[in-house]
Amino acid sequence: MSQNPGIPTLKLTSHGNELVRLVVTRLKARFGGQMRDIDVAMQRDGLILRGRVGTYYGKQMAQEVAAEVTGLTVAFNDIEVHAKDSLLST
Repeated sequence: MSQNPGIPTLKLTSHGNELVRLVVTRLKARFGGQMRDIDVAMQRDGLILRGRVGTYYGKQMAQEVAAEVTGLTVAFNDIEVHAKDSLLST
């Protein structure tokens, strides 16, 4: 996972790795081919989300899913909205 400059990344425990995997799995299940390049990181202030979706609603829903699955705050939602991605499928 790439790091965001200026935001220190915590070393993930096995529990943290499991949460990250669970978030990615749920996002893929929810969005299928409408979400690309999914990346989730756990940092001091909460989760960092990256990827691409086709709508702003999709970006909001990804944040809700991540927070619901982990019980953690989404500190930074860097998911990009690309309207053409709403037509993509896996």
